Amino acid sequence: MAFPRKLLNDGEDVVLDLVPNWSTLAKPGAIADSPAAKGCGGAVQVTSLSFGATILGLGWLVMILGVASVGVYSFETNPFMLYMALMFGVIGHFFRKLDIPKAPLIFGVILGGKIEQSLRQAMTISSGDALVFLKSPLSASLLALAVGMVALSFWAKRRSAATMQAARAQPVH
Repeated sequence: MAFPRKLLNDGEDVVLDLVPNWSTLAKPGAIADSPAAKGCGGAVQVTSLSFGATILGLGWLVMILGVASVGVYSFETNPFMLYMALMFGVIGHFFRKLDIPKAPLIFGVILGGKIEQSLRQAMTISSGDALVFLKSPLSASLLALAVGMVALSFWAKRRSAATMQAARAQPVH
């Protein structure tokens, strides 16, 4: 049986775990062809020294989820609210992973009801005529400005992606 050993590698602490018969367990991050792996009949895996930080992070996560769950459940004793909070947490996680900005979503949630009510009121006053937004110079210019800003943001994102792709294509000297 092999035990973990602490070795110094180029002035750094590196923990090497010797795992017998690693070839049957092949995981990403394993260094199966190293001399130490062949010498012990297993493989060598370099593990991170931030294991304690991961455990602390999980502790904070559990505490935050616990407090948030108690807070959600205390307003209405309805388990559906807990599931809804979990759903919004998962959606927020995917927004973070996909780099989707939160500000437009928050503005939409906060102002969406008011905007919808104002749109309904304007459509009622104009008897369903959508051209009422283009008849006034102020509303037409604000609408054009909004369309221009959306188009500019798409153009900037596309230009940034093209610049990054061109930078990746150039060889590094």
